[in-house]
Amino acid sequence: VVVQAYKFLSNEYRYFPIRFQMNICDIYNKNMAGIGFPKCRNYQSCPVETERFYEICNFTPDESKFPPLIPSGRYMLELTGVYFSDEVWKIHMLGEVSRPIVKK
Repeated sequence: VVVQAYKFLSNEYRYFPIRFQMNICDIYNKNMAGIGFPKCRNYQSCPVETERFYEICNFTPDESKFPPLIPSGRYMLELTGVYFSDEVWKIHMLGEVSRPIVKK
């Protein structure tokens, strides 16, 4: 999986300097960025089977495992599944990072 982040600026999503590539099973098994294995799913573990539809529902990542110091704002993550050099699937995930304003 290739993950590319975009930040919403000037009424459009623009490249944000977060981009990485990892094996999807490593992301799940190591619970990176709070992804882990969602409770509501129709598969048990990695590796996943081929020629089957997969479903995840009511998923909320664990925000305590997100990378620190990401600025507040609206973001889009583009996840691209790659098999050797072929693009197999693409998912767009939208979210928002918000922190309370702290007055000293």
